[in-house]
Amino acid sequence: MTTVLVVEDEPDIRYLLRFMLTEDGFDVLEAEEGEEALALLAEHAEIRLVVLDLRLPGLDGFAVLEQLKATGAMGRLAVLVVSAHADTAVMEWTLEQGTAGFVRKPFKPAELLAAVHGALDRPLPAR
Repeated sequence: MTTVLVVEDEPDIRYLLRFMLTEDGFDVLEAEEGEEALALLAEHAEIRLVVLDLRLPGLDGFAVLEQLKATGAMGRLAVLVVSAHADTAVMEWTLEQGTAGFVRKPFKPAELLAAVHGALDRPLPAR
């Protein structure tokens, strides 16, 4: 079973993501903020995908992406950004960091699941 880490501070959206992903056969871990996400990634080598919001309390999604890139973690997992913070410059920046894609909130369940599967199917960036 593929493990996905959902990093989302809004409880309702986190619940929806967990429900959709578990119904689709994924094992789901959750974090409400960036520090917790990085700790879970360090503890759980089985995580293959991070579904990451950008606006988080404390260490935000931008900083999480920078740390994942700096530590080489982007070479072992895929990151899918799911955010309402979706202007073109932000979307381009996240893709330059090596993310597998960007889904704008609000999203349709089918759109999100297609992006998740696409992120997992794509080759990981070079380390």
